[in-house]
Amino acid sequence: MPGRRDVTTRALSLWADLDLRYPHVLRLDGVACHGRLPDADGLGRDRLEAVLGDLPGLLVFDVELGDPLAAVPSLYLVGGGDELCSKMYDNLNIHYVASMFEGPEVWAHSTVPLDDLDALTSIKMRAAGDGGEILARMGVAVVYFPSSEAYEAVQRGVVDAFESGGPAVNWGRGFHEVTDYMYLSPSRAPLDVRAFIVNKDAWEKLSPDLQSIVEMAVREEGPKWLAEQIVTDSEVLEKYLDYGTDVRAIPNDIEVAYAAEAAKLYDEKAGTDPLAAEILESQRQFKAFCELQNIR
Repeated sequence: MPGRRDVTTRALSLWADLDLRYPHVLRLDGVACHGRLPDADGLGRDRLEAVLGDLPGLLVFDVELGDPLAAVPSLYLVGGGDELCSKMYDNLNIHYVASMFEGPEVWAHSTVPLDDLDALTSIKMRAAGDGGEILARMGVAVVYFPSSEAYEAVQRGVVDAFESGGPAVNWGRGFHEVTDYMYLSPSRAPLDVRAFIVNKDAWEKLSPDLQSIVEMAVREEGPKWLAEQIVTDSEVLEKYLDYGTDVRAIPNDIEVAYAAEAAKLYDEKAGTDPLAAEILESQRQFKAFCELQNIR
C-alpha cells in the first residue's frame, strides 16, 4: 500500500517532468514550517519541495464526520472543506493545494473483549489527540505513548487495548501477535485528512495553467490513494482471520456514547475558536445532507 511519501512522489512527478522548482516546506510535529531538506521522495537534493503533511490543528476534520466515508472527499472538493483547511495556513506563507485522505483506522486492538460500554470503561487504553480526550471523558483509563511503543506496552500489561492506524499498516507492525481482538468502525477515526501544501511565494510564480496542472495531479492522486488503502486493508483482514484474530464490529452502545461525547467536546472548542465553529457548522451541515440521502 502506498505511503505518504509514495503518494507525494506520484503527485509531484508531473512537476519533475516539467522541471519546475518545488516550494520548500518541512513537516515537524504536525505543523508545517519552512526548512531545508537535503532530499525527499527521490526528487533531487537541491530542489525545493512540497509536502503531504498534517493539518496544524482542529481534528474536527475527521472525528465529527462519523460514517459517510464514501462521500467525505466531496466535502473537501466542492463543499468548502479545502477552503476552510486553507485558512489554517493564512499566517504561514503556505498555499493549500488540496486535501488527501488516509483511510479509516482500526477502532481498537484489544487483549480483552469489548462487548459493551461497561467493558470499555473498565480497561486501560492507549489513545491520542481528541480521540484520547473523548475516551477519557467517557470514563476510559487513557494512557498516551507513541504508537511505536504499543506492541511492547501490551506485552508488559501497561494497557489492555490501543488505537493506531489501519489494518494493513498494523499488520506490518505485528499487532496481531499481542492482541486477540480487533474492533472495526469508522466512528472513531473515519479518515485522516492530509494537507498537500506548498510555499506560497513559489506557488505564485507558477502560471495559472501550471497551477491548474498541479491541482489536477494532486486531486487525482487523493481519491486513488484512499481507494488503494481500502482495498489493501480489506485484503489484509483475511490475514488477521487466518491468524486467528477475532475481528468484530465495535458495539453500538460504544459508538453512540463516543459520538455524543465527541459532539460535546467540539461544541466546547467551537465556543472558544471562531474557525473551529465555522468548520463544525460546515461539517454538520454536510453530515445532515448525507443522512438526508441515507448515506451513513
